[in-house]
Amino acid sequence: MGKTQPLPILITGGGRRIGLALAWHFINQKQPVIVSYRTHYPAIDGLINAGAQCIQADFSTNDGVMAFADEVLKSTHGLRAILHNASAWMAENRVRHWPTYWLA
Repeated sequence: MGKTQPLPILITGGGRRIGLALAWHFINQKQPVIVSYRTHYPAIDGLINAGAQCIQADFSTNDGVMAFADEVLKSTHGLRAILHNASAWMAENRVRHWPTYWLA
């Protein structure tokens, strides 16, 4: 019997900070990783070069969430874990004007 490839760990918000650190931790453990990111930072290229699957996603809309899910389903038949690390995925115009948005 051949050795089967382990299921990937999905990390949302994996382009920076703790999500990026988690992605590298699992990559160094030889664990397949799928990373979502909103903005393409240089660190994404490093993850791709190390074998991670990195998918740009906009979780501020239902359509964006569904498009991301479709991309994940195209690449794997299951997941080992989901680490939801993405911050508040508001539309960009809401982020720029957050005091107005939150205080309205």
